[in-house]
Amino acid sequence: MLTGPELRARASYGLAVLLGVRRLQRRAARRRARRLDELADQLDELGKTGRAQMLRAQADRNREHWGEEPRSPAESC
Repeated sequence: MLTGPELRARASYGLAVLLGVRRLQRRAARRRARRLDELADQLDELGKTGRAQMLRAQADRNREHWGEEPRSPAESC
């Protein structure tokens, strides 16, 4: 059975691992959102604006889910 200090140490380690995983997930989400924006820009150049809008909306939902600001309308033009 774990004693108080051992239990705190293990819980502290578990929290550090959890926070590290969340940081990695957030970084991957930022990367995905950036990639979706790049793809949307390419689709705009090809004249497929409807699909580009859908990708930008997905990127914004991704940003909002992870607590970041969605891309401003000025950036999306």
